[in-house]
Formats: sequence, structure tokens, C-alpha cells
Amino acid sequence: MTYYPTASQSSPLVHHLRHRATQSRGLRSGLAARLLISLTVLFLAACSNPMVRPEATRSPDPAHNSRNSLDWVGSYSGTLPCADCAGIALRLSLSEDGQYQLSTQYLDRQDKPETNSGRFTWTYDGNHIQLDAAADHAFYAVREGSLLRRYADGTWPQGEQAGLMTLQRGH
Repeated sequence: MTYYPTASQSSPLVHHLRHRATQSRGLRSGLAARLLISLTVLFLAACSNPMVRPEATRSPDPAHNSRNSLDWVGSYSGTLPCADCAGIALRLSLSEDGQYQLSTQYLDRQDKPETNSGRFTWTYDGNHIQLDAAADHAFYAVREGSLLRRYADGTWPQGEQAGLMTLQRGH
């Protein structure tokens, strides 16, 4: 607590000390206010930095996606894993007009493949396709020279499993 002499004890020195005490309190509160403003500006600048936004919140770039950047028209084939058979041989042909033809053969159960055809649609980001009901709405990521099939539960295969769920483009 600051000690101030009574008016009768006032002298030029006391008056000077009172003035300095009042002035330093003002400086301290002004410094605190400037520090608070500076920290607020830094915080807001850091929060608005686009480099730290998650990828999921960014809008897709319509100029660079699988649909318009890759040569995706053609046939893709591969053997997908099967829980109770030797594998499922698939051949999926995609046309530029949105038509597909899908041949499916359970390797140790069917003598010849079953063939379905229909339409596929692109997702809003232009990087995935979904086949229609004739192919159980199968969903694929379109990549350079391959298609990655999504699991029926909606998740994407990771690591080595991704290789097992990939159809390669034929030459």
C-alpha cells in the first residue's frame, strides 16, 4: 500500500512522488492493455491462417481432380479378397458418357462371370465414382491407372489392404 502524507506534510518532494506513483500506475495499465491487444491480434492471425486448416474443410479445386485431370476411361481389373472363397475377379469398364460394365466372378464357385451394366456418377469433388444399384452402389476412388474400392461399411482400406482392394487399368 502506498503511503501519502497529509496536506500539512506536503512538500515539493512529496508532490513529485505522488505524481510519479499515479503516472506509473497509468503506464502499467497502458502497458497491460497494449500487451492484451497484441496477444489478441496474434491469436486471431494464427486462427485465420489457411495453412493450418484441416484438409477436410477446404473446397475441392475444380480444375485439378480425377475426373478432369486423369485419363480414367477404360477397363480396370483385379481380384478382391473374399471371406469364403478364393477371391472375386472383377473387370470394370468405364465410358466417358457415364456408363459402366461390371463382370464379377467368384473364383471357386462360378464357371463364368456375371455381368451387369448401368450408370455411374461422380462425387462433388470429382475424385470418386459410385455405381448404381445394379452394382450395389459400389464406391471407388479414381487414381492414376487404378481404382480403389471402398469397403461395404464405408471405410477405405489402409496399408497393405489397399493393394488388395485395387483394380488396375488394363493396357
